[in-house]
Amino acid sequence: MLEEHNTQKKDNFYAIAAVLALLVAVIGFAVAAFTFTFTSKPNTITTGNISMKMLESKDSINIENAFPITDEQGMNLEHSDGSSGVFDFEVSTSASGSPGDITYNISIMKEEVDSGYTAFNDDQIKVYLASYTGSGALADETQVVAPTLVSNIITSGTTGQLKANIVNSHNTANQTITTKYRLKMWIDSQVNASSWNASTKLQYKLKIKVDGQAAV
Repeated sequence: MLEEHNTQKKDNFYAIAAVLALLVAVIGFAVAAFTFTFTSKPNTITTGNISMKMLESKDSINIENAFPITDEQGMNLEHSDGSSGVFDFEVSTSASGSPGDITYNISIMKEEVDSGYTAFNDDQIKVYLASYTGSGALADETQVVAPTLVSNIITSGTTGQLKANIVNSHNTANQTITTKYRLKMWIDSQVNASSWNASTKLQYKLKIKVDGQAAV
């Protein structure tokens, strides 16, 4: 009887150990699948393996009282033009001690227009995303997302993915990868502006959101 009792105790111990091991595995997976989100603000936002920094003094990109332009003109917009439709930000990822891939997405979020303005329709506005190096001259820009109507990105609600599954591959421990981005926004050339006059006050505002999965 004593031997049978000891055997039962051992079986119970192993059963409890198996359950604890399973819990550790589940908790570990939950940590590995941790999802984070940043919304554009004029300061640096950091958590875990990734950070987003606004390179502008404002926290959103907007256009107001502008006129329709072609895609070529929109892609060539520069800060030096005085355009409000140009917005710079950067995303950094860190391997945090070990090599690995970190994947993130860039989305746009529609905002309410300022008091006294009427909002453009989503199908009247185009956006373009480029990465850039150096001082950010046009020659240093590389297209990430071609000119696209906002209505093709935000298909429901107020948020839509601009670029999904951007992968930074960290080949060495504690490696940091930083990418500078430039979002440009303009009124599509197909918009009829013939009825606009000096009293017309139109505006469109977007915020940028970055979300992704942290590396283990």
